[in-house]
Amino acid sequence: MQVSLFYSHRNQDANADSAFIYTFKTDGYNRIPNDINKRRTATVDMSGSHIRWRNESLNLGLTFVYYSFGGKQLNPDPKPYNLFYLREKNYFNTGMNYSFRTKRFSFQGETALDATGKWATVNNLLINPASSVNWVFSYRNYARDYNAFYAKAFSESSHVQNESGFYTGVKLHPFSRWELSAYADFFRFPWLRYGVNSSSSGVDGLAQIIYKPQINLQMQLRYKYKQKEKNVIQGNGNNTFVLPYQQQRWQFRLDYRCKNLELKTQADYNLYTDDSQSQPGWSLTQTFGFSPDKSKFRIDGSLGYFHTSDWNSRISIYEKNILYAFYYPSFSGEGLRLYTVVKWKIAPSLTIYLKWANTRYFDRDVIGSDLEEIQGRDKTDAYCLIKYEF
Repeated sequence: MQVSLFYSHRNQDANADSAFIYTFKTDGYNRIPNDINKRRTATVDMSGSHIRWRNESLNLGLTFVYYSFGGKQLNPDPKPYNLFYLREKNYFNTGMNYSFRTKRFSFQGETALDATGKWATVNNLLINPASSVNWVFSYRNYARDYNAFYAKAFSESSHVQNESGFYTGVKLHPFSRWELSAYADFFRFPWLRYGVNSSSSGVDGLAQIIYKPQINLQMQLRYKYKQKEKNVIQGNGNNTFVLPYQQQRWQFRLDYRCKNLELKTQADYNLYTDDSQSQPGWSLTQTFGFSPDKSKFRIDGSLGYFHTSDWNSRISIYEKNILYAFYYPSFSGEGLRLYTVVKWKIAPSLTIYLKWANTRYFDRDVIGSDLEEIQGRDKTDAYCLIKYEF
């Protein structure tokens, strides 16, 4: 048996006045006058408890969370898509999590209620019938009027609200050095969403093959498909229809490791299609990592070329970053992306992390807009972190 208690008091950036909080600002930037005016204009107090009981195969937990907003009321601008968003001065949630495990399968999930009695649930079943097969099934159902301010759960959208779905995925090792994996996710949004003026649905699927001919060499081929729906304005702008669109992504990757050197070559091709057009995009990226002494010095870098029709066919590629930072940028248009990351342990207690990155566009002379506008074709980023342990 384990009991945990917690309390948090935070001053947060928000678009707020003396009585209402309209939107929270979550990017962490305070660079321009509009950002500064939103700095620490909201207060969030949160408290709660978690009780956990477990034995070798069974785990049960109960969570209670209460939060308030410093006497102000959440009040997002009323829109049809946010009709069921939270609009209160304080709120609470309760949830029960559970899991059961045996040698060949495991079941886990959570079911939660909010202050008005609306519920959300997600449940997963993992089956391992043989050492070479892993199969997972997942069902989720989040009521359209369920609200939980800090909720995080498996979902297609960014909110744990207004969504139901069924997911299944499998991973196989049919032969030595081969790995096959695939998944399919079918989801539905019962209420309308931002940019979609009706209930909607979609599907997300992936198939992947990995082959390792040698211990230091790996090849990967991946195909990803997604279909969703969005508003489409036709005619003279007076008619709005909800129509489907598709995104297809192909990726080939070759990884090679040799002592202190790591190389990764990656090719991506994306295709966006809707009722009126097809928009392709592709990229080719070479990444390296070198560490003559893994405990003291390491340098990583990448050079990539991208060419896309527009933002719909954008290329997204993971980049290494300094410690405690995660970066997964997207690129559209035509250009080159170059970055270098250095980790240098100067002394047993002192480590420096540096990153320099540059994007050069060939299809524009101005990058960004408004007060973030850059005159020119280059956008450069620099990061530095000094870590001292004592």
